[in-house]
Amino acid sequence: MNGNSGKFQSPSVGDLAIERIDAEAGKSLHAASHSEYMSRGCTVSRAQLDDGASYHTILSDKIWLRGAGDRKRCQEVLYDILMKYLSRAGFCLHSGRVLFCGLGNAKITSDALGPMICDRLFVSGGDSVYRSVGFTELYAIKPGVPAQSGIGTGEQIRITAEHLGADLIITADAVAARTTKRLASVIQVSDCGVKAGSGAGMHSDEISSRTMPCRVISIGIPTVIRASVLVSDSLREHGITPPVYEGEEFLVSNSEIDVICECYADIVSGAVNKLFTAPLSE
Repeated sequence: MNGNSGKFQSPSVGDLAIERIDAEAGKSLHAASHSEYMSRGCTVSRAQLDDGASYHTILSDKIWLRGAGDRKRCQEVLYDILMKYLSRAGFCLHSGRVLFCGLGNAKITSDALGPMICDRLFVSGGDSVYRSVGFTELYAIKPGVPAQSGIGTGEQIRITAEHLGADLIITADAVAARTTKRLASVIQVSDCGVKAGSGAGMHSDEISSRTMPCRVISIGIPTVIRASVLVSDSLREHGITPPVYEGEEFLVSNSEIDVICECYADIVSGAVNKLFTAPLSE
């Protein structure tokens, strides 16, 4: 919170804004800085920052346990939110170039969400036939992690975006939750940027409009949580004050993480494909 303006302040790049809002629940948030609304049966949390940037968070809950109808509605809500961010970025459908970046390690299930989304995208950037009917030029890369290539994730994305002349970068990444309540239960969209690997304590370049050659929209879904947080939350639920944890930290995920990632990969890729494969007639 900003004591002067009362507006919601940005969490660290890549963190979940909804968790900061949860933490501030006992305080008075400025009405213009945080609000919730219903869209197609889904609750959406919106946080506006002092610098004009914003976060939208779909409270998807355990969407992977629901039917196709609920998943479709969640996908449509994400589509609506992404459309708003395209407008904010001044991006022109049918004529602009988009670079979609699926962040993460495809060999680790809980970190494979970004690459899984890429595998489901309708990549039309290199096909003149699709461009001729108005499909937006969509390119996709899976930069992996620096340990696999020796090249920083941000550096790969920046060089690729410059080479393509991209007008917009969209990143999708699995992030770490700081509360069990939000683990695998929200989809966050923001134009504040992301740091790949920051949830696991890795240091990497910031991927944002400040560091890239074009505007950046980030999609994040929490698939892991620190073991110490999991234990602390469990103790608090039983009225026990957790001790200060000083041991080695571990990241853990839900036992259904493979199903969870498949579900969210379908939702995100479906929304992105709908955005950029609409013909000129629409």
